[in-house]
Amino acid sequence: MIRRPPRSTHCISSAASDVYKRQVLKNAQLNEQSRKLGELSLQFEELKISKEKIQGEVEVKVRQIEDLSKENVELVKKCKELDESLYKISTVRNREKNLLERRTKEYEAVSSWCNPIERGQMEGCNQQKSQGTQRVRRAEQRK
Repeated sequence: MIRRPPRSTHCISSAASDVYKRQVLKNAQLNEQSRKLGELSLQFEELKISKEKIQGEVEVKVRQIEDLSKENVELVKKCKELDESLYKISTVRNREKNLLERRTKEYEAVSSWCNPIERGQMEGCNQQKSQGTQRVRRAEQRK
């Protein structure tokens, strides 16, 4: 209930006038508090919007990190597969190299057994070469 000074009191220093002045001060304080409350309410809404925006950005970043993690896992798997393939290739290459070296040595050995120009015996040379070839094949089969 708002108290009003009586209409008959026109004196500035009367008690009724003081009541009126206090009501004006209280109304001014209420208006100021109301204005501040409105500002705080706006700031709260802005913070709420900012929080939601930041949460959205964080969710996007988390999804990006998860996607990158999945890609990294796939890349690691592919790297392992490539390492295995390279190991297999190097193993095959080493086997072929060793086989080539063995065949070269065997060919040189067979060739040294028979030199048709020096010995003049082509038939004997052919027999020795076929025997050497058979030895090589048997040695390979044993391995």
